[in-house]
Amino acid sequence: QSVIDSFALLWKLAGPCLFRLLFPVLLTDNGSEFSNPRALEDAPDGSPRSRLFYCDPCASWQKGCVERNHEFLRLVLPKGTSFDGLAQADINTVLSRVNSYSRAPSTTRPASTGSPSSMGRTFSPDSGSAG
Repeated sequence: QSVIDSFALLWKLAGPCLFRLLFPVLLTDNGSEFSNPRALEDAPDGSPRSRLFYCDPCASWQKGCVERNHEFLRLVLPKGTSFDGLAQADINTVLSRVNSYSRAPSTTRPASTGSPSSMGRTFSPDSGSAG
């Protein structure tokens, strides 16, 4: 449910046009958090919002950039590390560093250059607004 709630918040903050521009396609694994594709693909009014596609089982290479982010995150926060003691500022710092790292060979740009902020809008879930 948390993924569905997160997409609902992003839809609300970004608005339909920007959301559809940023998330036309979702590529994911078969995790239980993605077991309700209609809730992710359909907007609240029932219109198409995104298209959800699943990678083949045991084929993490099909979503390489996502897996690479996960590897970088695990360098800082090894598997089994509790996130309970982390403040939002700590999480923001770690993710900022992960997203700022240039990835070769698929791109020479940091992942953050494709973010909403690079498109003239910044999101602040804490304040519940987009600017």
